Amino acid sequence: MRLPKSERSLTIVFFVTFVAISVSAQVRTSNCVSPADFTAWINCRYDEIAAARISQRGNTQQVEMPSIADNTTSLVDQSSAPDLLGLALDLAGLNKGSDSGKTAMAATFSAYALYARGSNHEGLDPAFYTRHANLRRFSFTIGRDDGETKAGTNDPATILGGKILLINRREVTRRKNLAELDKVSKRLNAATPDFNATASDVQDYIYNQLAAKLNLPLPFTPASMATFINGPLNVGNFAGTLALLDTKQLDQIDEIIVKRINSKVELVDESLKAFETIRRKPQLSFTFQSKLRSGAGIDEYQTGLTYDYGLYRRLNLTVNGTFNYRNSPAIGANTRGGKLAAEARFQLTPDKNILGGTGPFLFSMSSSAEWLTKTKPTYIGQAKFTIPIFSGIDFPISVSFSNKTDLIKESKVRGRFGFTLDLAKLLSAAR
Repeated sequence: MRLPKSERSLTIVFFVTFVAISVSAQVRTSNCVSPADFTAWINCRYDEIAAARISQRGNTQQVEMPSIADNTTSLVDQSSAPDLLGLALDLAGLNKGSDSGKTAMAATFSAYALYARGSNHEGLDPAFYTRHANLRRFSFTIGRDDGETKAGTNDPATILGGKILLINRREVTRRKNLAELDKVSKRLNAATPDFNATASDVQDYIYNQLAAKLNLPLPFTPASMATFINGPLNVGNFAGTLALLDTKQLDQIDEIIVKRINSKVELVDESLKAFETIRRKPQLSFTFQSKLRSGAGIDEYQTGLTYDYGLYRRLNLTVNGTFNYRNSPAIGANTRGGKLAAEARFQLTPDKNILGGTGPFLFSMSSSAEWLTKTKPTYIGQAKFTIPIFSGIDFPISVSFSNKTDLIKESKVRGRFGFTLDLAKLLSAAR
């Protein structure tokens, strides 16, 4: 079957883009191929694994339907996309009337995912992941939208789009960001021996305090200590052993821990600082979206820039500036103009684990203004909650308000909810 002209052009652009970036990405080499010694190698591997995990938990990777879709929970588009594959299913639910049965679904995948699949390589391999960071700058979206009951645009539509991440200051493999991880590595190197020494001191203390009760010799011998570790301190027995210690002995253990606690505290502080510093850096992407209908339907196109910037710790600002064009089969009915949209997204809960685990609860407030020829300006506001179900699986739910009832049938208020799945985060959690 022959593709329509618009779809053929988009396919050619995607193909040329993918080939060009694939060639440039393959010339990169790993930093861990020829290490000077074990310390250099283990530190390099640490940086590669940490960089991959942090990048995969980025907070600007859009899995939801693009904003051009009628049935979407996204009023504002984010600057980046899933590392491998993202699936979105948006469902009707909160509004009544003829729009209530409309749904939409889309798949978003990166050039990196195609390259990893084509080279038969595991996409989450840290060394492979960090070597091909440029491939993750390119992403493509294909989907289906049932449409709404706007006059002339209510036919089901095919969603096609692409995104190029032009500026990515949050890429962890950048030299400045790796310098932040190097600070964490130094804290880890200091904290590890302190932790081992503390654990040994506490272990010795408990042995000396309970030796008589457990019929163990004093002073301890290597053999008696091994018996103690594999018996009273082992899984299933430790709770009973701990119960034998009185309050004074437990306080003494705390004092032993406090002697070397600073390195652990500094490690945690440095890790969070590095994580938040990287996450707040700016990102800028070029986006192209289209909504194509058959027959007498109106085709819609949207292209422009998306900017992300971390204002403060858990608060992220996203701004979209686009040129919009609607191609109508009716003579003289085409419209064109601009759209400006912004979103402030707040992370309600902290990340339980910056390298994995279920993501945080998110709340966002957004608004958009669209000015097209031959029509009055359109202003929309939106409030949205994003509820994490599992690592990589979220439940977004949004409520939108518009100044034009022809955009939101029967009411100026529309509710929408759905499910999203980020394959990279899901697989990372499974590992």
